[in-house]
Amino acid sequence: MTGIASGKSREAKEKRALERALYYISIKERSRREVSRWLLDKGYDKEDIENALNHLIRMGMLDDARLAEMIAERASQKAWGRSRALAEMASRGIDRETGETALDRAYPDDELSIALKAALLRWEKLPGDDLSRERKLVSWMARMGYSPSTAFRILDILRKEGGEGRFP
Repeated sequence: MTGIASGKSREAKEKRALERALYYISIKERSRREVSRWLLDKGYDKEDIENALNHLIRMGMLDDARLAEMIAERASQKAWGRSRALAEMASRGIDRETGETALDRAYPDDELSIALKAALLRWEKLPGDDLSRERKLVSWMARMGYSPSTAFRILDILRKEGGEGRFP
């Protein structure tokens, strides 16, 4: 009799873990690691968590690649650099290879052209003298996830355009 009771309680725990996971992913798209950690924090066994995660993956309701695509698309729209987008993905538990693949699809242009478009828009909004604006632009580009070499290449391009009176 104990075996049947423990079998039912095991099934009940697995079902409850799955229900909680469904609730958690219904709020917003989540990664496998996010759901796993959340369920662990709620006190579920690793076995129950693994079963719930596998069920969600089989049903297509939990997909790290899909989440990476969503983050990459948002990053592209916000003109983030690749490193910032990859850092966002890593913080959500998405592996680097999946992130790189998603970014390759979302960033049809090379990073320099994306950075240039973003920098042009930002440059026009920056107050101060030219030196101050350059410093602010480089700082902003670093926060957006662009490498220092990309930021300085952008500055070089902007300086060359200075003859037209638009840039320093």
